[in-house]
Amino acid sequence: MRSHCIRTATIGIVAAGTAALLLPLSGAHAQGGAAGALEEVIVTARRREESLQVVPLAITAFTGDQLEAAGVEMIGNMNAMAPNLSVQGGGGRGVESSASFRVRGMPGVAVYVDGIDQTESVGLFTMGVLEVDRIEVLRGPQGTLFGNSSLGGAIQYVTRQPADEFGGRVQVRAGSFDRRDFQAAIDLPITENFRSKVTVADQNREGFMESLGGGRRYGDINDQLIRADFVWEPSDNLSLRYAFDSSVQDRAGGARAVWEIGPSTAFVVGGVTVNANAQAQAMENAYGIVFDDLNVASGHPGGVVGEYQTRVAHETNGFFIEQERQTFDLTYDINDNLTFRTLVGERLTKRRLMVDFDSDSRVDFSNRQDNDWVEEQSTEFQLIGSFGADDQFSWVVGAYLWENEDRSRSPTFSNPTLTCDFWRSTQTPSYRGVTDGDRVNCFNDRMRALGVEDQFVADVSMSAAEISAMWGQVRQLNPNHQGVTATTISGSNANTDSLNITGHESDAIFADLSWDITDQFTLALGVRKQEDSNLGQQRVRGVDIAEPFPWNNPEYTLGNPHGYTRISSTRRASSFEDTTKRMSLQYQWTDDLMTYITLADGYAPGGRSAAPTVVLNVDSNNVATSGYLRDVHNAGLSDLPAELLRDKQTVDSVELGMKADWLDGRLRTNVTYFTTDWRNMPGATYVATIYWDTDADGFANVDGLIPCAARCTADGQHEILWFPNLLRTAVTKSEASGAEFELTYFAGDNFQMGANIGLLDTEFVDLGDAALGTVPAYSEGDKFAGAPDMTTNVWGQYDWPLANGGSITARLDYTWTDDYTTFAGGPLQRTQEAFGLVNARLIYDTGDDWSLVLAGTNLTEEYYSPAFFYTVSQQLWDGSVGRPREVYLGLNFRFD
Repeated sequence: MRSHCIRTATIGIVAAGTAALLLPLSGAHAQGGAAGALEEVIVTARRREESLQVVPLAITAFTGDQLEAAGVEMIGNMNAMAPNLSVQGGGGRGVESSASFRVRGMPGVAVYVDGIDQTESVGLFTMGVLEVDRIEVLRGPQGTLFGNSSLGGAIQYVTRQPADEFGGRVQVRAGSFDRRDFQAAIDLPITENFRSKVTVADQNREGFMESLGGGRRYGDINDQLIRADFVWEPSDNLSLRYAFDSSVQDRAGGARAVWEIGPSTAFVVGGVTVNANAQAQAMENAYGIVFDDLNVASGHPGGVVGEYQTRVAHETNGFFIEQERQTFDLTYDINDNLTFRTLVGERLTKRRLMVDFDSDSRVDFSNRQDNDWVEEQSTEFQLIGSFGADDQFSWVVGAYLWENEDRSRSPTFSNPTLTCDFWRSTQTPSYRGVTDGDRVNCFNDRMRALGVEDQFVADVSMSAAEISAMWGQVRQLNPNHQGVTATTISGSNANTDSLNITGHESDAIFADLSWDITDQFTLALGVRKQEDSNLGQQRVRGVDIAEPFPWNNPEYTLGNPHGYTRISSTRRASSFEDTTKRMSLQYQWTDDLMTYITLADGYAPGGRSAAPTVVLNVDSNNVATSGYLRDVHNAGLSDLPAELLRDKQTVDSVELGMKADWLDGRLRTNVTYFTTDWRNMPGATYVATIYWDTDADGFANVDGLIPCAARCTADGQHEILWFPNLLRTAVTKSEASGAEFELTYFAGDNFQMGANIGLLDTEFVDLGDAALGTVPAYSEGDKFAGAPDMTTNVWGQYDWPLANGGSITARLDYTWTDDYTTFAGGPLQRTQEAFGLVNARLIYDTGDDWSLVLAGTNLTEEYYSPAFFYTVSQQLWDGSVGRPREVYLGLNFRFD
């Protein structure tokens, strides 16, 4: 059942707040130009410029100056800045760089930069906030104007255009962790109707995460950007803007740490020794390395690794992102009531990321190097107009086209020091660079892990065939050393190198109309028809890849990471389409008070998920031909679906809102209540089974059930066997509801304060396919992952005018994020505890051309993770670490 406490509190607060604010209505008319009045905020949420206070949508807008004052230096700092906005790192390989945006608990959030959709999230979390005019946060489905990636909302990042007059701004920062930042923007008018701007930035900070395995520090910043922006206005009714930017992030690596490790506990059931974390036990058997919370987890009570310490120890930089972005914007005023606009965007992203999933340089559970190349292009045509008496009707119609190509190569090595002598034929020693000595060492290390090093010993005089034959003898012996078996090691042999090439296309037509039925009553309608196509996947494996990756050097730099000689296999294409709609009714009670109701729906494509072939491989007759669960599946006992088809996602939202200015425009209160129904929400859980291979023949036994001893099914009856593969599924029905409060107040000529508060209640109502599998992705009644019940941002600012014409400004910001769950459900679920961040800023402005800034972020040094990920092979929860306390001194200089 839904949480009645939050729902009741939400409705009660909205009702009470609305009633209280309506009481002084008669004396609350703002006077234009009144001293201390709040400025009008212009947004483009409906593809046309409008005052924020008259748009029937929940929107929070921040100017560039407001973001700087709040200490927002990159997109990742915006978490909880707007009600029910969560900005977290990506999962898995992307925890340090990719952004995961959630609005009202929903992960589908479109990000637009100068009108161009940024469909690739790589680099967004660490993207700097530079020369920004404003950032708009739109909450609720925005599918009619922003497409299928906006189920939860949309974020618009709008840069400052070149100015009409010559001038510039220079910022210099120095501070904690040897911070050395430089940023400059120069406006360069070339002719009366042709102007330009150049922006450069160089940001440098040492890492805050100390490596115990070497002298490097992680969480560093080494970023550079250059941007050229041109605006040409050849006539009064024609404007063309072209912008190009190039950025590089070349860092030692993200601040990644282990938070928790599953225990390597051996137990005997029915004569079979099983280990709850056999991978960790294998490392201890072979090398004497104890891989547990006390020795590896950062900040574990009584442990050897401190809060801002890690055992990651790359020898070279492990975090490199290079991006190029081009934008072309043409606006042509056909007449006073009709405008044509074209937006063309292109973005190229290259990423090289080293991922040590076990976060410990002493072991090689799993290392991966991601080499990504993504190119995307989009074109949008808009026709914007108005007609009728006093422009009674305003509208926009348009078309959208988008395509991308993604090449991703991820050499992955799991336990290579125990397995390099028996890799598959596509990973032959000559291809991987495995020497005879390497083969011998891997075999002998594996014998120590299995406890038979005295019975089986390889030496360099033996051929590969002889070593392979001896391994066959070991398999017949079926050794079991503290729960480590031959299957434990060979089953973890995910030493793969594949290049995946995928493509996608989208096209859409859309329309949005506002009709002022009376001076006070307005009806708005929107619709979008969109088709999305996944063009399939081409996969290149093994010797079909042009440049091999050495088995024993995860930091090797590929010269041609995406070259290949032929396509090894293909996967079929798929397509989805839908029509999304929006309707709003708003009533303007006075010039300063508006209420509205908005009904909106959203859509996103579905997909297909299949069990990995190493676990279950079935033919067209649903007969298993291979895989660990072959015999179990053919006996009709399989607890794993061979394939799942995820239908398209749909969202239906109802939003009630009030926007009001009071006290002669010195107080602004915007209040929203919403409900959301979400169909086919995507989810994922690790592949697992309760059937074990108790006779070590490589296949699970139909009677291979082990009673609960350590990590068990939800009912506590059977022990679970995990696989390092995700099964993607969908929740049939989910619900969310909540309330949002935004307040800005000029308490006097010199004092301002504000608060943004979000309340949220989420629930999985009908699991559907998400209930399948030994460990379902979720449980009914669970909350959405990454969806805190409450977010809060409060701030206060005071200005002291000085006799010399200058001023001193002090500002304090506090953001608070409630507890939220991470990743998946069941026994894998963990919670990020609530945390609050305090930022402060003191500015001395001379009133002329320069100012000094003393600022600090996370002043109470909250220790938290912006992104969690669970790695099942090693049974560990790892993730990134939020930045600690930092202080800097800055100089701002303006000239014209």
